[in-house]
Amino acid sequence: MPDNLLEVRDLQAGYGSGSAGALGSSQVLFDMQLSMRTGEVITLLGRNGMGKSTFVKCISGLLAPMAGEIHLGGKALHGQPAYVFGRSGLGLVPEGRQVFPTLTVRENLVATAHTRHAGATPWTLERVYGLFPRLRERAGQLAGKMSGGEQQMLAVGRALMTNPRLLVLDEATEGLAPLIRAEIWRCLRTLRAEGMSMIVIDKNLKPLLGLANHHYVMEKGRIAWSGTSEQLQSTPEVVARYLSI
Repeated sequence: MPDNLLEVRDLQAGYGSGSAGALGSSQVLFDMQLSMRTGEVITLLGRNGMGKSTFVKCISGLLAPMAGEIHLGGKALHGQPAYVFGRSGLGLVPEGRQVFPTLTVRENLVATAHTRHAGATPWTLERVYGLFPRLRERAGQLAGKMSGGEQQMLAVGRALMTNPRLLVLDEATEGLAPLIRAEIWRCLRTLRAEGMSMIVIDKNLKPLLGLANHHYVMEKGRIAWSGTSEQLQSTPEVVARYLSI
């Protein structure tokens, strides 16, 4: 396990009357297994309702698993509160963006910033503004007054300001206009080239194939298939069975 940045073993999770350690009728994830190395980009694919967001909640500490293990950088995190996951180097770009609407762009970026896991070139305001020039232009604007695309840029920038070891993006381009979507994909390619470890969830398969090292396909709370972009492209039956609407 020391070679892996993230290691998930036998993860089970759910909602409702079931509690951590007690399996119930609300179970969503079943014996999930996943691992990734530092510098890798992986995706979590699947139709709506297959458990992708539940998995993200578990590996970011927002939902306590019923069973199983989550290790980040060799440190066991399962059962720990969300702030421990953040302090351990996980940066989350949540579905729906969830920026602080009554704070300015600059205030959003600095609100949770830290350099605990910063490398030789830490993420600073200037570096985030360099990645997303539009955020510099909107620095004094309230986040709640921005467009959805600008808020997504802000959500990515806010996560980067924590200098994460692992960046997790849940529905990276959902609901965005084509030009903004292209800007987000450009950003993610830049981050990949700089060695950022990422888990990306999105419904747009084509850009994901050019971005990621490895893909995990979910079906009803389990990993139904995993492989490289080349393997996924060469098995159209997997796309047809698990991803096509």
